[in-house]
Amino acid sequence: MTVTNVWGNQALDWLIRGRSVWVSLHSSNPGVTGDISTEISGGPDDGYERQPGTFSAAASRQVANSNVLVFTNLPASLVTYAGVWDASAFGNCIANGAFSATQNVGNGDMLVIQVPQLVISL
Repeated sequence: MTVTNVWGNQALDWLIRGRSVWVSLHSSNPGVTGDISTEISGGPDDGYERQPGTFSAAASRQVANSNVLVFTNLPASLVTYAGVWDASAFGNCIANGAFSATQNVGNGDMLVIQVPQLVISL
């Protein structure tokens, strides 16, 4: 069975909207357990940090980022996944997914996730 739009939308709104959530970048799949060891780290002067995210109201069992997410001072890495967490460090992974293409960033570069590129669905 599939969750209906009504209940799926309510669930997503409860999980994501009105809560403080942070978006992370990962070098590989954090999986269903939210493996924190896949999160990138470091950068010039340890510049990488999760970014606070806001999300649209759910529709058709989906929400999307409603703010531009700007990650600066990144370490040289291949970024393949993004995650959404309930804390700015450590915490619980709410959702994660692969970028449509690997993001190859150089030391000190930035990565921008435009609105509405980050979509969470049920």
